[in-house]
Amino acid sequence: MRLQPSGPWVVDWSDNHCALRRDFGTEEERMLLELRQYTQGNSFHLLVGSETFRTVDDEPSLAFLPGDVVPLRQARFLEAPGGIEGFTGSAILRPSPRHGSSEEVVETTIMVREDDPARAYSPNPTEWTAEERSERERTITAIHFETGFNRQVELATGPLNGAMDALRTCVNDLLIARGIDPAAPTSELSRPATPIGQARWARRLAQHYPGVALMRGQQATLQILLQIDTEGRVSGCDVRTDIDPEIFRRTACQRLERYARFEPALDHEGNPTVGSWSTRIIYAIN
Repeated sequence: MRLQPSGPWVVDWSDNHCALRRDFGTEEERMLLELRQYTQGNSFHLLVGSETFRTVDDEPSLAFLPGDVVPLRQARFLEAPGGIEGFTGSAILRPSPRHGSSEEVVETTIMVREDDPARAYSPNPTEWTAEERSERERTITAIHFETGFNRQVELATGPLNGAMDALRTCVNDLLIARGIDPAAPTSELSRPATPIGQARWARRLAQHYPGVALMRGQQATLQILLQIDTEGRVSGCDVRTDIDPEIFRRTACQRLERYARFEPALDHEGNPTVGSWSTRIIYAIN
């Protein structure tokens, strides 16, 4: 089923994130789409919900058409008042097939479990230019949800370059408010902020599952952006989540500020400068 837009893109300029929202369909068959970012990059937090489409147990998967269907990373099903069902997760805008890559991962992940040590990995991202990204956004016709709902559905977004330009403008303003120059991307640094002993402090994070949340059986997935000062210490901690208990945010930031250490970012002349580093922390109970 293909749903046409029922309204324009709306940009949410929040204090700690930027989001694109748009409604699709009719009163009888309606769906809401949100694309949210906390910092620069090709990945974003995707949320889709509907009062008429029902979720199923299959792992959600999607494609930015034209493009291949891929699983929605770190997907979670959601229910909201009014009979709304949907799911959320991390989506990545991938280069077109002619660019040669079918997979791009740009974030480090730390798994935090009550009874497991933390595990971390840092895959290499696929590099592509701003011109290639803009061209890819112009060619998009729809977002296709292959699995996750009881019916396959396509949201006829049309070209995304205009909407994504607005989202990037909002994100740049966020970075400026954090004291980060958005015109100095990581690629212009001679070295980005680099974790020191990450496996060690990731294990420390894993040892501190919030006790209250554990007793209540609560779990959480947090996307975190750390600001790193010129001495390699955490100077700011922004948490990306709207639905998880505050105890997880507080615990994660306190532990990262206490244990995480970095080699500071270096500018093109080799001088220490402020930088940033993002991670995903998943609190789960086996």
